[in-house]
Amino acid sequence: MTKTEKELAFLRGIYVEPEYTAKFTELFNENVVVDGVSTITYVNAGAGGHAIEIGDKLGEGVDVFPVCEDAELREIAQQKSESVKSGVDFSTEAPLARSEMAIADASLITPRLVDDFLESAAKCSSGRFAFFLPTAGSFGEVFSILWEVLLDEGLENKGEAVENLITEIKTVSQAEEAALALGLTKVQSISKPEMLEFENGESFVDSPLVRYFFLPEWLSFLDDEETERVLKGLAEKIDDDRNEITFRTSVKATVIWGEKTGG
Repeated sequence: MTKTEKELAFLRGIYVEPEYTAKFTELFNENVVVDGVSTITYVNAGAGGHAIEIGDKLGEGVDVFPVCEDAELREIAQQKSESVKSGVDFSTEAPLARSEMAIADASLITPRLVDDFLESAAKCSSGRFAFFLPTAGSFGEVFSILWEVLLDEGLENKGEAVENLITEIKTVSQAEEAALALGLTKVQSISKPEMLEFENGESFVDSPLVRYFFLPEWLSFLDDEETERVLKGLAEKIDDDRNEITFRTSVKATVIWGEKTGG
């Protein structure tokens, strides 16, 4: 399941942004006001699509500073920006000066690392801060099937790891509490149930989004031999349960935003 950073960056731009990240950014666009600021830092800008969109929408007079997770993503995002003559410049480091607003994409952050990520991202803003992430209820169908597969494969002793996958995902209330813990006031949130749809079990397991961005974390408690067994079992169990219809798993897309006090 391993890919180079360059390969992952390519997959992020081609598959992950339109199939997954857009479920969060569209909700953000519909609910969060970004007018009235002159500087914005975008943390975890990925392959750059949303940062470019924001930069183009706000136009001249607003500086958008997108920060990519690695050099490979930065290269793809910069090429995308230049191809559409956006004028948005990407970096792998946050600007030295804090912006009037910061936006953070936590949609692919490992749940147990979300608090540290948000704390770091919030430091990029002297005023408004917004972030988005999946909240409790997301991927429930997958985790239920995964637990069944572990039983079928005689790995029931590792069932606690699946329980952790479920409980580590923040509820909306916990995400709001995280925002308050960062010193935000006037905290608001919006959630929307979304679906990821796959033709069958094999297409689920082999989809770039699942295989290279979700499964390495979801199955990290298994060794290589166990992983192969469980992957095969997942695909078969999905097909056994779906009754000739597509397989869908839920994502509860959530956006949180507020204002920092004390600058």
